[in-house]
Amino acid sequence: MNIKLFIQWIIFLSLLAILPANSQNYEAVIAYPVSDITIDGQLNDWSDDIKSYPISNIPFGEFQGEDDCKASFKVGYNEVEKSIYVGVEAVDSDIVLSNKEIGSNDYMYLYVDPIHSPYGGGLYLFQAGGQQKEKFHDYPKYWSPYLSNISWDQIEVKTLKNENTLCYEWKINLGTHFKINTVIGLDLIVADIDSNEEGAWKIWKQGTSKSESSHRLGEVILLDDPKKLGEVKGKVVIKDKKIKNINEIKITSLDNPDIWLKVAVDSLGNYQCSLPKGNYTIELNNQLTSHIHSIDFHQDSRKIIVEKPISFTVKEQILTKVEPLNVSTQLIQQGLFEEKGILLQDDFSEYKVDRFVKLAKDYFEIPGVSIALVKDGEVIYDKVFGVANMLTGEALRKDHLFEGASITKSVFGMMALKLVEKGELDLDKPLYQYLRFPNIEHDERYKKITARHILNHQSGLENWSVESYTGHISDVKADLAFDPGSDFLYSGEAMNYLGRVIAHITQKPLRQTFQEELALEFGMTNTYFSYDSSLVEKCAIGHLYTFPRYKSKFHQVDSPASSLYSNATDFSQFIVGILNKKYLSEESYKLITTPHQIIPKKKTLYSPDWNQGIGYGFFVVDSPDGKIIAHGGNNYDFECKYIVMPDKNLGFVVFTNSNFGDEFMRLLELYLLHGKGVYEEEFNHGG
Repeated sequence: MNIKLFIQWIIFLSLLAILPANSQNYEAVIAYPVSDITIDGQLNDWSDDIKSYPISNIPFGEFQGEDDCKASFKVGYNEVEKSIYVGVEAVDSDIVLSNKEIGSNDYMYLYVDPIHSPYGGGLYLFQAGGQQKEKFHDYPKYWSPYLSNISWDQIEVKTLKNENTLCYEWKINLGTHFKINTVIGLDLIVADIDSNEEGAWKIWKQGTSKSESSHRLGEVILLDDPKKLGEVKGKVVIKDKKIKNINEIKITSLDNPDIWLKVAVDSLGNYQCSLPKGNYTIELNNQLTSHIHSIDFHQDSRKIIVEKPISFTVKEQILTKVEPLNVSTQLIQQGLFEEKGILLQDDFSEYKVDRFVKLAKDYFEIPGVSIALVKDGEVIYDKVFGVANMLTGEALRKDHLFEGASITKSVFGMMALKLVEKGELDLDKPLYQYLRFPNIEHDERYKKITARHILNHQSGLENWSVESYTGHISDVKADLAFDPGSDFLYSGEAMNYLGRVIAHITQKPLRQTFQEELALEFGMTNTYFSYDSSLVEKCAIGHLYTFPRYKSKFHQVDSPASSLYSNATDFSQFIVGILNKKYLSEESYKLITTPHQIIPKKKTLYSPDWNQGIGYGFFVVDSPDGKIIAHGGNNYDFECKYIVMPDKNLGFVVFTNSNFGDEFMRLLELYLLHGKGVYEEEFNHGG
């Protein structure tokens, strides 16, 4: 494959992995019975009555006008064969078709979800182009137990070029998953690779990251009789001006729970769709409308709610006008907050913490929470709430592991300071004298970078610009944003550079250094510096909104910036160790509790109203109730945080398997440490 095309391919896959899904105005496709179709790449044996649907959204690349790769698809099913048929046509003046590997010529992806669970889940993902075909994602049972592995014996596909049209014809045998008068998930990506090796892609339903969870697919209704179909029209009325818009609703059959659809809502609040006859109800679609997010630190965490449930009946061949769906917001109960933080009170109440965690967890719709509280240097509270996986409903256990993301930086900071105490690492020796960093050595300022700069985010390196998401150095070159030591710029990439230096110095992987020294010293028996396959059964599943997110374990490398796996039960020992001043000398503890520099207000990662500094892998904050050292972690589908108040000999740690963990943890911090006054200052309770 041409190197230029290969780089484009890698970039596209990266975008599919990290970009969020978006809504668009689409309607579910209606599939009807088909018969006597031969999978030969010619669609002339499909009935003219079967409607074609455009594939027109562009997730990546540029097309030369509307007629450059004009793609469409049609779909049908055969009940006897328990199969669905998909025909795709791409009209294009520059079709590239060869026997080379997929990616060097025109090809397509086909996504199929026969389960269509409201919690998302796994899907079948196939790729075909020329004479080549490939199957992806045999989802592990612990993540999506409803999909058994599917083989090519169940799939037929043929690609055929006919003048300026490229056809892909598919037959997928769904076996026991096949049902008529129900809904399946479906999506298609058509890749147009021109002779000049430039590539661009079109997709049916807008959005990416579809292989992470089936809830991002479009939908197909397998209907046995077109006469059973009716039309529905309605409006979403927003009653709270803080809500900018509602993008999607979910309509669910009261007669058949297998029939539910995501329906787009336009900017004026209107929606319209076709549905089989029957009785239905409407709710908000969790993917896009779980909560309001603020644009700054002061999170106005109001939950979007439907004021009154709406139900309606669809009749055959008739337009049904549904009464307006009124949407407003709801605040968490303010009466839960007391004048003083619960952990700062003389009489600690386990019952009050239970009540708050359960209420806030439900309010933010967080699947699972692992939480531990430390007071007077001892763990006084250690519990888990909820599930490890919304799809399977598996109860969360204390030994379940969460991705620690950026709290890895604090653990790594302590490891680095220990090497300084041993005389193996010099905080002020330029790091290039230990180990080169070829990607930035063209910038002469890089020779000034020291371990002290990196641990305090003063290297000048961007957060991520050189390294790929697998943790390996790519061939991308980057310039420093400023002279090392002259400013603050949060950088995971810099931490990884220092990690490579330390691994070079010790001649050991970082995971080994962590286990032999820090983990043993602190008694952290269920915390791991990075993932390996032996941990698979212990890992909780991350969620975006309430949908489980499947992803490969790209943190298999030792990343000081992000690769830690732990839980509150085990990580609480790290807090106890800090409070009891284990592992490091008094002088080193002064380094992590005294800010090396004060972070400019415009760059703070905490409340802009509180002075915030950075100290060797720890944020140091002057809160209204005393000094805090803390760090958070965010891997999109996992969010966590720990806080230590060394002067008051207490702290807490929380892990969540949700992208709403940060909002939950912020409220929890105010409840535990600060109380009603700070809560009212931090949150705007206007109508």
